[in-house]
Amino acid sequence: MGGYTGPLVFATANSDEYWAYAANLGVELTRLPDIVIIDPVKSHHYTWSHNNKPSPTREGALGLDSGGEGPPTLTADGVNAFVDDFLAGSLGEPRRHVNRPRAGDLDKPAPSGRGGGSVFGAWAVDHPGYHLQSSLRDQKEFIGATTGREGDVLVYFHASWCGFCSAFSTTWLHIAALNEAELSSGRLRMVSFDMQRNEAPAGVTLTSLPTLLLFKGGGGEEEAAGVRHLGPHSVEGVQGFLKETCGVAHQLVQTAGGGGGGAGGKTEL
Repeated sequence: MGGYTGPLVFATANSDEYWAYAANLGVELTRLPDIVIIDPVKSHHYTWSHNNKPSPTREGALGLDSGGEGPPTLTADGVNAFVDDFLAGSLGEPRRHVNRPRAGDLDKPAPSGRGGGSVFGAWAVDHPGYHLQSSLRDQKEFIGATTGREGDVLVYFHASWCGFCSAFSTTWLHIAALNEAELSSGRLRMVSFDMQRNEAPAGVTLTSLPTLLLFKGGGGEEEAAGVRHLGPHSVEGVQGFLKETCGVAHQLVQTAGGGGGGAGGKTEL
């Protein structure tokens, strides 16, 4: 699938952890595995198992049984054909829009013992970066974290229904682990804010998720609104953003020849 790098970002999600998001996309948990292509610009998605019925000439390529019984069989050729059709705009109308779940949906008991809708599943607890970052429960905690601060604060806005957030959460923890010295010293704080359970904080405008905002230390007017990360949500992309944007005594991400680390508490990438 390397030929699609750029046009598409590939990610996997465990339906046991993200059952609410999968159900919101129309994925039937009895018809797994499944593939969903999400168009975030149009807020459309196309689901493999519910895609428009193929013509006889496409049936074999898409891996569908001739009788139409059961879920489609995932094959390399079938996935390639599915992606090619999406990129060519020939998949037809999407099955449904990607909608935000109704209020309280993720507070209901999960079916068949499945976990809740957090973007940090049970796997996250053992990640070395997990305990270096923290989650803000409400707007009061958001205000407390981002005002009257001496160090810089990086806020990760996410929602349980956001598949891109689920994919980025592992990257988020890697970034925390890389910046352990800065986080431990208080020069940087990394916090997450759940948009599934909260409205956007006053003064914050969110047009997409995930969103990263850096609130610089110092408390001046320029720092109050936060600086939005507009680059790639990769380890390198976010580290570069921190290096260019952080204020205070925070000189992050020194390159191999850029002045060392160690005693200065600087993180080397």
